[in-house]
Amino acid sequence: ISGLSLNLAVVVRNPVSQKELFARVKVPDQLPRLMSVDGPRAGNVAGRVARFIPLEEVIAVHLDQLFPGMEVLEHHLFRVTRNEDLEVEEDDAENLLQALEKELLRRRFGPPVRLEVTTDINPSIRALLSRELGVEEDEVFNLPAPLDLRGLSVIAGIDRGDLHFPKHVPHTSRYLNESETSKAANVFAAMRRRDILLHHPYDSFSTSVQAFLEQAAADPKVQAIKQTL
Repeated sequence: ISGLSLNLAVVVRNPVSQKELFARVKVPDQLPRLMSVDGPRAGNVAGRVARFIPLEEVIAVHLDQLFPGMEVLEHHLFRVTRNEDLEVEEDDAENLLQALEKELLRRRFGPPVRLEVTTDINPSIRALLSRELGVEEDEVFNLPAPLDLRGLSVIAGIDRGDLHFPKHVPHTSRYLNESETSKAANVFAAMRRRDILLHHPYDSFSTSVQAFLEQAAADPKVQAIKQTL
């Protein structure tokens, strides 16, 4: 179960043996999280109601087709967050690329650090997930559905100007604003004059941090650039 993937915990029963089995169904991330009921462009028409249904609910309704011959007893949504820290020795530059590729593959299945479940989950399924994934009780979070609110970007992307705030234009700090020329301000000179406090995204990133990095990269006196993200 890869980190941050959305999943359905499904319990099915064999009608012959009456044996109950657990299954996990991954909600595919290649499809939109919210499916438009009224067509792909229905929400773009002013005054018209746009209806959406979560992808996991569409899958849940058709679980019997994924498990033919079995009785679907229950299903619950869950998501796992894994430790994705990279541990790469930078001394051996020759194998650095290979080491990075290996670490990037490993991080998708690193140790679990959080388990998110919906508030209506069966306690026995919650306990099963906790035990099999190896998460502690204080790492399990009961949350109201839906999980993973990143999918709401589908709604935010509806082309309806009447439903959106005006587009924000980032402000360039007055200490980095060269009013008499179109050239970017000398960030090093500005920093020598005073400390500059920036608040992104309200303050422009391109005329501050980006300009700082670009000027540092072009400066022959700069030997290394290190920053904390």
